[in-house]
Amino acid sequence: MPNTAGMLIYSPISCPAVTDEQIRQIEGDEPEFITRHISSDKLPAARQGFYRFGTTAGYAPKDAQLNPGRLSDIQEGRQLQAFRSRNGHFKRFAIGEGVLTNVSLVGFEHDVVVHFKANDYCSCSSIGEFDPTRAGQLKARGNPDIGGFVTYNLRRLRLAIREIAKETENLTQMKVIGRQVTYGHKDLKWEVEDSFDHDEQRDSLAIWLGISFVKSHAYQHEEEYRLILSDPAKLGRLSEDTGVWQVTDARIAAAIVASGVF
Repeated sequence: MPNTAGMLIYSPISCPAVTDEQIRQIEGDEPEFITRHISSDKLPAARQGFYRFGTTAGYAPKDAQLNPGRLSDIQEGRQLQAFRSRNGHFKRFAIGEGVLTNVSLVGFEHDVVVHFKANDYCSCSSIGEFDPTRAGQLKARGNPDIGGFVTYNLRRLRLAIREIAKETENLTQMKVIGRQVTYGHKDLKWEVEDSFDHDEQRDSLAIWLGISFVKSHAYQHEEEYRLILSDPAKLGRLSEDTGVWQVTDARIAAAIVASGVF
């Protein structure tokens, strides 16, 4: 059967703590400006310094729950790695404390699918100043409610968010991590030997980066720059029950360089 899994294994992200220097390496160069596209009725609040962080888990589409184990680069907040034995049989497949022995899975496209999930506070914008052509594409391709924009000086915005987080209970330990989104394949397919230890192959930080900063080619028109707010000691381990974080602050308003409707 197409795009089906014989066995689905959920595996939590467990990244090692990252240092400030590692965060700088993750981020790379940043643009001078980023632009958020919003509904026009929210423009007055945005001009007053309203800012909202959703969560990567919260952006996951409903079909991720309806079709567990289905590979789709469109889904947010997770990465799937599909494994097929070269000879159709696993003498041993180990991941974490789980071990499959002497298993043959017949009639599935993928023998074993490992589902990695991560969750952090997340804010999505477009790179650069407002572009009416890009805004029109965003509106036409799944965002009919947008009609306003706010452009920020990114350095000033990040400084404001960092200062506000330090003053906010439960956010004091968090860092702002920004990076341009890469467009490509999030989910991975592997053909492996019949004895395979997944832990030996696993790079949890690379998986977190793939979940947080890689999106399908279908979204290239967004030209996205993403801000992640996360505890560097616990990347990707924000509770999935966490709601949005939103704030109104004059320091965020001071980072605005342009705004309007389109």
